[in-house]
Amino acid sequence: MAGFFKTVTFMVLVFAAVVSAEDYEVGDDAKWARPSDLEFYNTWASKKTFLVGDVLDFEFDAERHDVAIVTADEYENCEKETPSASSRLLLPRLC
Repeated sequence: MAGFFKTVTFMVLVFAAVVSAEDYEVGDDAKWARPSDLEFYNTWASKKTFLVGDVLDFEFDAERHDVAIVTADEYENCEKETPSASSRLLLPRLC
């Protein structure tokens, strides 16, 4: 019986964490675009409290931009020629 209560307690905690997750559209109405103010996204993020399980939605013009997945080294060295993956079709979501 104790095992049952532990399982139920665990399931309630997991459910509560999932239910409390927030979806954020990065940049709000400005969306994901080249900002006129270099601090725009820092300011935007500083007004939010992100928690584990939250989702960041990046909405952008797929005719003009794409998303590339790169390693930390590729990012640091600005190596964009051979990304691990890229897409113009999917609306990226970071969870």
